[in-house]
Amino acid sequence: RAGRDPATAADGSREARRPVRFADETGRVEARIAARDALAAGDRLEGPAIVEQDDTTTVVPPGWAALVGAHGTMTLAPAAPRAGRPLNEEGRRS
Repeated sequence: RAGRDPATAADGSREARRPVRFADETGRVEARIAARDALAAGDRLEGPAIVEQDDTTTVVPPGWAALVGAHGTMTLAPAAPRAGRPLNEEGRRS
């Protein structure tokens, strides 16, 4: 899948994986690619991941997590047990 654009899922969200290089990692690691507009309040996305939207890209490094707040804001923090519904491999809340 390297170098391919994220696929469009049946619900219109984009979900894919691709190799990404992080400065503190050896070589490339497989990262989830998620569409920002598919994330909802309470969602948690564990790194490594890339969150794409029309006007920006958010990188969630390995060992970090993105948590979507009640007003749609996305906060990155070191990964640790926290409140929030994890997303499954299809990018849906479990």
